Amino acid sequence: MLAPVPAAALLAAADRAAAVTFAPGASLPVKTDGGDVVWVIAAGAVRDGARVLGVGDLAGELAAIDDEAAAPALVADDVVVAIRLYRDDLLDLLAEHPPAARALAAALSARLRARVAGR
Repeated sequence: MLAPVPAAALLAAADRAAAVTFAPGASLPVKTDGGDVVWVIAAGAVRDGARVLGVGDLAGELAAIDDEAAAPALVADDVVVAIRLYRDDLLDLLAEHPPAARALAAALSARLRARVAGR
């Protein structure tokens, strides 16, 4: 999803992001005192219900985009390193880089189509 974003913009977002390590079985919070969080999985695997997320996947993006979205129950399958990006930073990044916003929309659309098709 972030592939269309220029390297300089990714570096600027990285200045506001933080890498966090989670032990197996730990929960990744998407609602925090600092605001809504989107996680970019950098290493390991995370479960969001029946869905398994791996390196490069986003978690918590729906809850960050839509205040009405239920916070997912994210659980580390093994040791996970995830990049924490707060909602406002993600929305700024998407506003400044429309190709990234289109990539996110396409990914969410594919996920919705798969769910409707029962996959």
